[in-house]
Amino acid sequence: IEPGTYEITEVSVSRYKFHSCTVTLSSGNTATIDNGKATFTVGADETATVDYVNHLEYYDKFSQVDCTVNHFDESYKGIRVEYTEPISANKPNDKAEIDKKANDFKVYKIMSSGKEVEVTDADYKKALTLSYTPASSTKDDTRFSTDFSDDTTNGKFTVENVSRYTDGVYTLTATDANNFTCNFDISFVSKNGQTKEYQKSVVFKADTDNKSYFTDGGVTTSQYELIFTIVESSTPGTYEVYNVKHNGEVIASGDAVASAVNSCINNLTAETNPILTVNEAFASSGWVFDQWNDGTNDIASLDYNTFYQDVVDYSKKNDAIIYTAKLKTNPTP
Repeated sequence: IEPGTYEITEVSVSRYKFHSCTVTLSSGNTATIDNGKATFTVGADETATVDYVNHLEYYDKFSQVDCTVNHFDESYKGIRVEYTEPISANKPNDKAEIDKKANDFKVYKIMSSGKEVEVTDADYKKALTLSYTPASSTKDDTRFSTDFSDDTTNGKFTVENVSRYTDGVYTLTATDANNFTCNFDISFVSKNGQTKEYQKSVVFKADTDNKSYFTDGGVTTSQYELIFTIVESSTPGTYEVYNVKHNGEVIASGDAVASAVNSCINNLTAETNPILTVNEAFASSGWVFDQWNDGTNDIASLDYNTFYQDVVDYSKKNDAIIYTAKLKTNPTP
């Protein structure tokens, strides 16, 4: 027989009454027997023997039985899970909760014949164990192991910090009570599923005299760029920062954006190992970073609050915000 879980019953026979049932499995596992129904699971290349013992219900001068054919229900040999609803952030706590018992969380048993039968038993669905292994993900992120949790008692799986995983696809493994498993994907979309979003670029440039440069990830470049994703907020017509990227990678999202951006700005001109570096020839002559210029004004101290409103100003969505470094000669005492 095909690997799977089987339920075997004996058809009633006239004048004979069920007495006992014995199941022998080559795997050494134990079957469950309840009122004459034997339930057991077999794996590949395993065998099962089911023996029924019946007693005459009453005695006459002869015994006569009906000609009957025993049968058992078709087993299943695997499962398939499908969850096609994109997951979006659930403000204000940036958390998504999915109900395994709901209709959009679909579970199918793959029968020994190959056909699929959808499972509608809520208790079976909520008892499915969901797990995540980073290496199996199409967008690998080890943090997801911590942000993802599964509750088989209430049938819920929860994702914290959803905004971290925007546009990501993650592969989960579902396991049922009989240890049948399958993989399925869950996908994430922008906060609240909004389609109204745009990109805003904030560019930091080296000085116009080419006395300085940026060292970014081991690469020398003339500018350092942060890309902000802006989405419509809960108030129609107003916008807010969703996440910020650098070199194509999300470095922060939601409430963490401000501190992450300020850290980047501070690192640009830090006293130790600054990202903005003065060319050695000029540095030896006493040239150092002085301040930023936004095209109109000199800015001695720059932080996220300085340009936040311009970042979220939808009317300027096509304009990059540019800050150019200004150097000064550091007088030698």
